[in-house]
Amino acid sequence: MKKHFLLFALSFLYLCGYAQYPLQTVSALQNVSNPNLTNCVDSSFYKGDTVRVRGVVVMDAKVGSVDNAQIANGRNLWLQTNGGGLWSGIDIINFGAATAPTDM
Repeated sequence: MKKHFLLFALSFLYLCGYAQYPLQTVSALQNVSNPNLTNCVDSSFYKGDTVRVRGVVVMDAKVGSVDNAQIANGRNLWLQTNGGGLWSGIDIINFGAATAPTDM
């Protein structure tokens, strides 16, 4: 019985660790293969997927924007990776209605 419990516990811990969202770089999220670009497909490989990304927020998540009417009720922030360079920043937009200052 103890062997079965130990096997179950180890399997559960393995699955809990495996089920976490992968950490991706900003550059990887923006990368599109040359064949896709040739076929006018410029969407990220990760479109529709849930991933984690790490960076520094360099622009406040503000409600609405004077220069972007699409997100009049949403939130918009800019995330930059340390060191900068090409493809090191990403604009994160929540088109839904903002409900609190920390909803993103």
